[in-house]
Amino acid sequence: MTMRRWNEAEYDVLFRNHPPTSPDAPDLGPRRAIARTIGRTPEAVAAQWDDARSAVLGSATVASEGLRDYLRRHGWL
Repeated sequence: MTMRRWNEAEYDVLFRNHPPTSPDAPDLGPRRAIARTIGRTPEAVAAQWDDARSAVLGSATVASEGLRDYLRRHGWL
């Protein structure tokens, strides 16, 4: 199974109402709605948000270069 990379539009949907500067990740309901919108799983949505939050906090993260670039362009890093 090949994992497809996240794109700008998917990050826009993920972070629109749940920026990684927020102290709380989206709950299960919003994660499911985001997942349906972008064709991902709720677990994938949670993982990307958690990676972004860790990067914003300066913690060790496995955030992809694409995610870090997105965060930089939006002034979060």
